[in-house]
Amino acid sequence: MKKLITMTLVVLGALATFSIVAIPAAASNDPAPAIGTPTIEKITPGYRRIEIWKIDSRYKYKVANKHAKTYRISGTKKQTKLKVNHYLKNYKKATWTRKKITQIKHKGKWMMYYYITTKKHHAGGWVKLTDVRVVSPRPSKAHGHNMADFDTWYRGLSQAGRNWYRGFAQAGGAADLDVNGEQVPTQF
Repeated sequence: MKKLITMTLVVLGALATFSIVAIPAAASNDPAPAIGTPTIEKITPGYRRIEIWKIDSRYKYKVANKHAKTYRISGTKKQTKLKVNHYLKNYKKATWTRKKITQIKHKGKWMMYYYITTKKHHAGGWVKLTDVRVVSPRPSKAHGHNMADFDTWYRGLSQAGRNWYRGFAQAGGAADLDVNGEQVPTQF
């Protein structure tokens, strides 16, 4: 019985050694997986983002979520870091102006972020689209042949729709502009 246990341990040890050495060697010789083979994407903790776009600053916003914060963005696109720089509860009556937009991914969910600033308080930072509301020009809802403005349209998307929009925007589909230079949303 001792001999059988010893042989089993030797065989298991040899198999473990072979599998540890052979698998990385085989993986390094094959530069690309075969078509149809599932690939494992490295999941990085924290945040990711896409490009930052400068946009028309004629839209004015007010705080919609008094528990919201503005952030300062640092790091690379794949390893983005957000650090709180303002609490919107301190700016309930302030009017904010949108300057830039980007999309940030956190825990597998994409969300549109605006870079907003105030003239009076000299404050600024990145905030989620859902934490502010448009006050000027007056937001429009979809009716008849008229489409809703971008903020109203994006706010109404499900998470799947927001994830789809990220791919659409990154592929260049978000470059559709109307006569005022504003992005024209696609019906989803």
